[in-house]
Amino acid sequence: IEIPQHPKPVVIISTSDLEMFIAAGGEEILAGYAESSSTTKELLARLSGVPSVGRSNTVSLEKILSLKPDLVIGSEAPFHEQLMEPLKQARVPLLLLRSQRYQDNVEELQLFGELTERTDLTEKMIEKMEGELKEESERRDGRAAPKVLLIFGTSESFLMVLPTSLAGDFLRLAGGKNVADEAAIQKIPGIKGTSFVPFSLEFAHQTDPDHVFFIIHGQKEKVEAYLLLALDNND
Repeated sequence: IEIPQHPKPVVIISTSDLEMFIAAGGEEILAGYAESSSTTKELLARLSGVPSVGRSNTVSLEKILSLKPDLVIGSEAPFHEQLMEPLKQARVPLLLLRSQRYQDNVEELQLFGELTERTDLTEKMIEKMEGELKEESERRDGRAAPKVLLIFGTSESFLMVLPTSLAGDFLRLAGGKNVADEAAIQKIPGIKGTSFVPFSLEFAHQTDPDHVFFIIHGQKEKVEAYLLLALDNND
């Protein structure tokens, strides 16, 4: 798609890109955003004067068009992809992004810096991140990587995070060994996946991780209640 070099204004319907866009100097050109239960109080305070276009998975096309954006930024998800054609008919470009690696985040920051004309800001951010990664790598040099099981949980399901996901890539950068790697997952009959696979308590026992980390999506209390129920049923 063709997008303006310096779009004004912009609507962000991808909650994972919203904070990064603001950090890249996009607050002044942000015309609207999609709501999410995971949005922090600090970020909501900065968005107090910015209109909402609905929840991320149920955004209002009418509200988006009423803001007359030069660009809409979303994610590669079905509920955003279905907006492509109606926005195209309205001559509003829709940029769909997908982050599966740390490097994807770096490239998105670079892109956002170009769109907001604040490459000076994003270059400093990237330099700082790269420096912190280098320091951390040097700090743990020579140490054995701990075995980690990374679980993504909602109030309806639990999934094991694979190395091919963004969280899995961050685990690698942090020096952990993901027990749910491709080789291990392929040994589980009937289970296939690119970034996430269904949680298996038997698999967790077999791989015997040193640490288990949970990424909670949604209301913490509901997710924790579902987790306890799932563990009880597998006891």
